Order: sequence, then structure tokens, then C-alpha cells
Amino acid sequence: MTSTGDTMKDAEDVGPPPAPVDWRKKNPLKALFFAQVSPLIREGTVRRLEPTDLCHLEKLDSERVRLGFRRALDSSRFINAHARTRD
Repeated sequence: MTSTGDTMKDAEDVGPPPAPVDWRKKNPLKALFFAQVSPLIREGTVRRLEPTDLCHLEKLDSERVRLGFRRALDSSRFINAHARTRD
């Protein structure tokens, strides 16, 4: 049986878990997102945002974007599933 002091020492040796995301690493997707959203946030603090402030996608455009995203997602799932079966 271990003493309380040994248990505390073991807990100290483990340390905190690693962070799920390394925020110091440059992320182009994050940069693109904030480049698009920051002006809206800035404007929204001054006045109420109106629909004309936002990017407008026609119904057909949004459907095309949705289908393209779905195809890319399905393709990546297929590739990832295929890669797992080969390992």
C-alpha cells in the first residue's frame, strides 16, 4: 500500500495534459476566417448589422457550394477509410 505522499508525488510527475490545439502555430484557415469576420464584428459594435452588410449567396450558388462541400467531405471520408484499412 502506498502512502499519501507517494500518491501526490506520482500525480505531480504526470503534469497537465497537452493542449488540444497549439495556438502559437500559424493557421491560414484561422487567418482567413478572422480577416472576413473582424470587420463585421467591428461594424457590429458601432451599429446594428443589416442583411446588406453580409455576404449574399444566391440560392443556386449556395446549393452548388453545399454539393461541392458534400462531395469533398465524402471523398475525404472514403480516402481516410481506405487508408485505415491498408494499415
